[in-house]
Amino acid sequence: MVKIKKTNSTLRNIGVFGIIFSVIILYYFFKIVTLLKDICEKYIDVEGKIETNQIISIEVVIITFIILLFSI
Repeated sequence: MVKIKKTNSTLRNIGVFGIIFSVIILYYFFKIVTLLKDICEKYIDVEGKIETNQIISIEVVIITFIILLFSI
């Protein structure tokens, strides 16, 4: 007889939380990118300007974070 293991409810809850959180981040993606761009221009960059490749890097990091949360 084959026994099927029950899914641990804690792991399932973490998975559901990850999916919900990643959908929320995906919904506010452009607002988050704009916010991070403004923060970088104001506090990090000396000249107060951010180049296009840096904005693309910010977007890639956020997308990677969303994929990571979704895969949990």
